[in-house]
Amino acid sequence: VPLRRTSAVFPSRVADDLFWLGQSLDRADFLSRLIRALIERLLMESAAEATEIAALSSALWAQGISPTQYAGGLAPVLLAADLPAAVCEASDPNGLMATISELQRPSSLERLWISPDTWRKIHEATTQFQNAASSGWHGLDGLLIAINRLILDLAAVSGLIHDGMVRSPAWRVLDIGRRIERTKDVALLLDSILTSEPT
Repeated sequence: VPLRRTSAVFPSRVADDLFWLGQSLDRADFLSRLIRALIERLLMESAAEATEIAALSSALWAQGISPTQYAGGLAPVLLAADLPAAVCEASDPNGLMATISELQRPSSLERLWISPDTWRKIHEATTQFQNAASSGWHGLDGLLIAINRLILDLAAVSGLIHDGMVRSPAWRVLDIGRRIERTKDVALLLDSILTSEPT
């Protein structure tokens, strides 16, 4: 049988981009929810929330995000002052802003493999969050508003992928990226909680 080179039906480059699209989507959602949980407790300013604040701070530290230069057991006022800047930090490869930028890259490269509505929603969500960061958060309240909007937008993207994407190799690779990232994030979260010393 003569061997003939043909174009791949599903190129490895596309698989790589879709894997990282799924990974970035799940990481952005996980980090957003973790940051929101911390902000809500910081805004309560209650002594009863101190243990949860320390645990959530440690969880962010385990994810590679440091609201301050120290992990756990830090005064809430320092976290409240430093958290908006930490979220806005684009040079941190583990941070939310870098994850949002990475979410935008593969979705733009592989627009033919996702629905137009999915691409538009990803572009809208990432641009909106980046614009909010560049204009300033105006404290924890402003950051909380931006995070809540981002979580809703990411949920919409997940819904569009779930309902509007054919269960082809493209969907499977994207889903694998999401599941691996979710497993890693939850494992780090449990490790940070179960290994921290009680206060």
